[in-house]
Amino acid sequence: NVKMVASKLANVFRNAMVFDICGSETKLLEIDESEKEILSFIAKQFKRYGLVKIGQILGRVERDLDLNIDERYTLEAALISCILILNNENEVKTPAK
Repeated sequence: NVKMVASKLANVFRNAMVFDICGSETKLLEIDESEKEILSFIAKQFKRYGLVKIGQILGRVERDLDLNIDERYTLEAALISCILILNNENEVKTPAK
């Protein structure tokens, strides 16, 4: 189910953002140690802005799926946007000569 996948992805990135901002001992997340490791890994892959932006994209896609006929396309477009954010954050900027 595309809506379920989008909802779970949005929740993961929301939790990664909260984890990154509040730390591993936050009471805002009810997670076990294995989930903390996963969220820590995800949070380290992105700058804070990237986590926020991806959270916004995935939150929007949840709403858009209710309005859109082609659910798969909507989710794929959102995931491509997330990949572009990750790629932009990981580009090594070299000084101009």
